[in-house]
Formats: sequence, structure tokens, C-alpha cells
Amino acid sequence: MQDRLYFYLLVLGTIITLAIVSLVSYTQDPDNVYHLPSNQKNNYEKKYATELLLSDFGLLLDESLNYRDIKTEVAKLASNVDCVVMGSSPSLQVSSFNSQRSFSNECGSIINLSAPGASIEDYYAFSWLLLQNQDYPKKIIFTLPEWIFNPTVTTYWFRNQQYQKLMMKEVSPEVQGKEAGGKLFLKSVINLINPEYFIKSIEKIKDIKNSQFIMQSNNFDYTIGSKYPVLLPDASLVYSKDYIDRKNNDAVLIPAEIKWNVGGQNPNKKRKTLTVGRNSINISGHYYSDDVVKTFTNLIEYLQSKKIAISFLITPVHHNIIKSPGSTIMLAINDISPMIDKLASKYKIKIFGSFDPYNAKCNINEFYDSHHVKTSCLSKITLFSSNSFK
Repeated sequence: MQDRLYFYLLVLGTIITLAIVSLVSYTQDPDNVYHLPSNQKNNYEKKYATELLLSDFGLLLDESLNYRDIKTEVAKLASNVDCVVMGSSPSLQVSSFNSQRSFSNECGSIINLSAPGASIEDYYAFSWLLLQNQDYPKKIIFTLPEWIFNPTVTTYWFRNQQYQKLMMKEVSPEVQGKEAGGKLFLKSVINLINPEYFIKSIEKIKDIKNSQFIMQSNNFDYTIGSKYPVLLPDASLVYSKDYIDRKNNDAVLIPAEIKWNVGGQNPNKKRKTLTVGRNSINISGHYYSDDVVKTFTNLIEYLQSKKIAISFLITPVHHNIIKSPGSTIMLAINDISPMIDKLASKYKIKIFGSFDPYNAKCNINEFYDSHHVKTSCLSKITLFSSNSFK
């Protein structure tokens, strides 16, 4: 009888806990998954983006802001620029403004539309926004991390789903709405009890500010950083001095999830987790989805029909990852690399960079963590004919 009471109390406590977590996540909604941003917020970030592109040395980054909101407004203004870079956090530093320039032989000027946890849906949304500009960029560089073609990556893109849907309707009408039904609803429900989203919601409560401000950055040494993170005039990121000062070997602690070896098990039936920086990215089933790849190729074909040149950017992973061939990251890389090569060959697309830090000529001191490299590494990235490991 007493055991049954304990069981009921446990169930009740679990339900109450999940209800509280869901309520906080839903009401705070740090990524605007469940609510559209207020007009006041849109106006602020529109003003921020406008001043950013006109600034001399960039703007201090108010960390209460969301990268996607800023990059969305930047995309609406991105015209008369050579190249646009889209990707997740490892490509946030790709810049034509930084003293250690990226793509110096390929792009005279760059607009960086990278955002943490970016997915193919983000690429759709930002592409649609770019094409609304009269003088839209003629080169787009898509960053392809090892998890980019998995359908269970993130829900961050939800805040731009109206733009994603518009582009999907234009590009892939046969699959438009496929994710907008039960699967999309299920993702949004699961996200309510996502511990990471709950933590972000709590951080939002702690970071609420009475007034938002826009502060110009002074000129500074980009390799050292300043007290606060800075977005440069091309919307690329310079980390704060504290972040840059991290010792490489202290930052690269490969977690147990990454070292998990599938051995003789069927990876298609095993749920896996990639830990990238602060984010845990769920990888279910195969390391990539044929449906997501098809959705991406539809976008490539559409953009090429608009006379936009497409390139792929592969940023290297840390040397310790390469030394762990049975890790989920390496299994994913070895799975996806031949497919990336195949796409590049079929659509005559240049590949810049490599998952392999040795191929990219980046040394161990040029990493912040397992996936995030320093600008000195990014500046070394050159054209590769193949991304596959030898």
C-alpha cells in the first residue's frame, strides 16, 4: 500500500514538474517557437541590423537578442554584396571584415547569415529573404556540418517558419507542408519539456532588461577580442575576450556520448547524441535523411536557376575527434562526406574546407572546442576537390 502511494506521489510530482517546465518554456519562449516576436522587438532588431551594416567597426552584441532575429533583418537588407554565408555557430566568424579574412580570393565582400543550430529550414528562410532584394547576392556559401541533413536536428528555425514556408512553396511544392502537420506539432510539444529550452527560458527571465540599447564598437584587435562580443559590419561575430582566452585543451573535453562506439549494433536502430559546444543534437536513425537531402537539392536547383553560384563550406572538427574513429561524430562524418562529394559533383559546386583539420592545415591551438575554430583557421580554408577522408 505504501509502495503504491509512493508511486502515485512520484507520478504526480513528475506531472507537476513537467507542467511547470512546459509553462515556463511556453510563456518565456526564448526562440519564439510558440509566439511571433512583438512589433517592438522587430523594430528594435530592424534598427540594430540597419545600424550594424552602416557601422565602422560593428556593434556590441546584446546577448539577450536572438541571432536569428538579427540575421533575419540583415538578410532583408543584404544587397550589392559578393557572397552570403549560411551556417551554424562554427561559421559565425566567417568574415570579409576581419583582419584574418575568409574566402579572400572568392569574395570581395561577405554578409554572414549564420545562426546557432542552423538547419536546412533556415537555409530556405534566409534564401527567400535574400531573393526579395532587387540586387540579391550572386554567391551563396552553405556550411554543411555533419548533422545538417538529419530531420531531427533543432526547432530553432521555427521562429522563421513563415519565410521557410514561402520558399518551400516556391521550391518544393511536392513536400511543402510535409513537416507542417503532425511531425511539426510533435516537435513543438516535445520542445516544451526540452531541458535546454527550459534553461534558456530561465536565462531569459534573469536577463530581462528595462531598455535595449545599441552601442557602437570601437576599433579593436579582432584576434584578442573586446570585453563584449561584437557583430562586425558584415554580421560576422567576434567572440568576447574571455571566450577567446579559453585554453584550447581545456575546452576540448570529448564527452562520453561522442566516444560511444556502435560496435556491431545497427546504427539505424540506435538513438545517438552529438554534443556540439553547449548544444546536444539528437541524431535518430541514419546519419542523414534522403528526404532532407532532396529538399536541399531542390533549393540548390532553384537558386542556380536564379544564376546564383553555390559553394559548400566544411569547417574542421578537432584533432581529438579524428582520433576517435568509432565516435558518433566520425561515424556521421564518414557517412555524409561521400554524399556531399556526390552533390558537389552533380551540381558543379565548389567545396571549401574539410572535416579533417590536417587537410585544412589547422593546428590544435586553433580550436575553441570540438567544432568551433578560430579565425586563423578559417582564413586557411581553401578549395578541395573532395571532402572524403583518405
